[in-house]
Amino acid sequence: MADTDAIAPSHTTLLLLLLFTCCSIVPLVHGGKSDIECNLNGVLQTSSSPDVDGKCLCDVPWKGDNCSTLNILKHPNDYEPAYGFSPNVTSWGGNIILGDDGKYHMFVSEMAGGCGLDSWGHVSFIAHAVADDPMDTFKFQDKALGVWAHNAAPVRAPSTHTYCPGCYYLFHIGTADSKTVPNCSSTSDDFMTSSIPSRGNDPSTNSLVHRSKSPNGPWVPLGSNHPGCNNPAPAFDANGTLFVVCNSHTIYRADGDPMSSDANWTKITDIPTGEWVPPGLGAYIRIEDAYLWQDANDNWHFMCHAYDYRNGYPVNPNATKPGPLVSAHAFSRDLFNWYLTPLSQPPFAPTIYYQNGSLKHFSTMERPHLMFDTKTRRPTHLINAVSPVWDQFGPPCCVCDARPGVMHSCVVCKTSKGYDWTYTIVQALATE
Repeated sequence: MADTDAIAPSHTTLLLLLLFTCCSIVPLVHGGKSDIECNLNGVLQTSSSPDVDGKCLCDVPWKGDNCSTLNILKHPNDYEPAYGFSPNVTSWGGNIILGDDGKYHMFVSEMAGGCGLDSWGHVSFIAHAVADDPMDTFKFQDKALGVWAHNAAPVRAPSTHTYCPGCYYLFHIGTADSKTVPNCSSTSDDFMTSSIPSRGNDPSTNSLVHRSKSPNGPWVPLGSNHPGCNNPAPAFDANGTLFVVCNSHTIYRADGDPMSSDANWTKITDIPTGEWVPPGLGAYIRIEDAYLWQDANDNWHFMCHAYDYRNGYPVNPNATKPGPLVSAHAFSRDLFNWYLTPLSQPPFAPTIYYQNGSLKHFSTMERPHLMFDTKTRRPTHLINAVSPVWDQFGPPCCVCDARPGVMHSCVVCKTSKGYDWTYTIVQALATE
């Protein structure tokens, strides 16, 4: 979710200060260039041909002069969003895992009781939905976690995971232990009316993760031994070790069985996301919604929702361009030393394109997650939460709430009263 407090810039080492100059990427090799120039999403070519020499050859599915942009395929003309569009419910983000049954399992935050995203802080639960193909409309199957649980971040353990190979981990915020849910469609004075299954008030339910051997549950909560973690972003390395990004920049490693009370969560490092925010602009530009993964070459990547409150209406000439800003990317060889791609080179923008040449803009596109080919370890699909508000009511974002620097900020259209319907989309990535 956007509209959180700004993240304080992290302390960086002298090495990092030398590597970043005016928000551009500086190569590791002194006096020359390296694959860092290609965002670790490709290789820097060496050739006697000037048309090739010194240029990036991008890995699938990346493109651009320095491999900073996801190569997103055009949508079929009849594409229907993955979840929340039909039937019409408000959903937010989520990710997809291929199950042993050959089905695609989505775990997505859904607002209970017909509520919009404006009520996310007390009505969200995690829905489990299923489809035969990632680009299909997912059908609700069951409630994986009840109210209140939000920002679903599922991940499946590889076969190399010592403690529960092949198990499903469902990270989230919230306790998932409410006994009632609100009914926003009700005219009754009794707002909290609908009963839901509950695990009661057991302190062990205050968990950032649940685990199951099946995507259908049952889901067992982690005990109380875990780091304080807002919007957890989990990832396994090739050796089966579990890492999680907390609070959009701090990386922890699970030492021992993550579900055991004896597990230790060791802090690894802080990603220097504060360096994306120029001095004096912390009131406008913010970072959240981390997503972490290790690529097929064992490099690490971090993608997130980056936004500028000033993107909106009337147009603020000082707002980040291109706008609205919705994404950012960072990368590392070793999980310790990180490089930030400039915000002017986002991995994706809040627009989808159709095969017939038409397009659709969104006021925001958040909660980035990727689905991978389990054999090649390459991303195949991008999953996002979106707000469909754009220019249906006049100039883009003109009905949305105010934020610092603008009267109507695009990033908060999603929670503006009367316009807070959101849904989840999937975009196919190039595979060759």
